[in-house]
Amino acid sequence: MWLRVASALALANLMTGALGLVLAAVLYRFYYADWYVAMILAGPSFGYVLLGCAIALPFARSLREVS
Repeated sequence: MWLRVASALALANLMTGALGLVLAAVLYRFYYADWYVAMILAGPSFGYVLLGCAIALPFARSLREVS
């Protein structure tokens, strides 16, 4: 269950991160190395969301059981 929600949120955040990098590259004429783009999209844009959902959704489920 949590993997489906986490995947949807991670994909949306990945697209937002990619859009931010593209806009910065176009508007400010930045050049990003390929490895930097991959790390920014894999780490903060995708990995943190999966980690957050893996922690938050079981915690939310336990709170629902308490109430």
